[in-house]
Amino acid sequence: LDNISQHVRELVRVVKGIRCILVVGGFAESPFLIKRMEGDFSSAECRVIRPRDASTAVVKGAVMYGQNSNVITARISKYTYGVRTRMPFDKKKHPESKRVDSKKGPRCTDIFNKFILMNDSVECGKLIERSLWPVHKD
Repeated sequence: LDNISQHVRELVRVVKGIRCILVVGGFAESPFLIKRMEGDFSSAECRVIRPRDASTAVVKGAVMYGQNSNVITARISKYTYGVRTRMPFDKKKHPESKRVDSKKGPRCTDIFNKFILMNDSVECGKLIERSLWPVHKD
């Protein structure tokens, strides 16, 4: 129970605005888990809810998704996605050790250009575009 509580506490800290914790799956039938979750997380700002048939909710959701994948409209990104790139050098932001001179002027090398951040909500099917150019001709 400690690991579950710690994991949920981290999610509540990272994902802002959580007002409800929905407890589902086989372990949701455990009165010990529900009592612990309610003790750790129930407040005026956040409720812990165990729906009727909590143990089968995950399976029902999977069946619904199998029948109609449009029931899920967005996902929370598990990772940060991006590419290594060069950006215009800014002496206020970048260390001198990362400075590289190029035809386009001073650049900062080894910049991680982020497209999606961990825990961002990303719409299913949404296209994210960035324009990038090669640093070297080869």
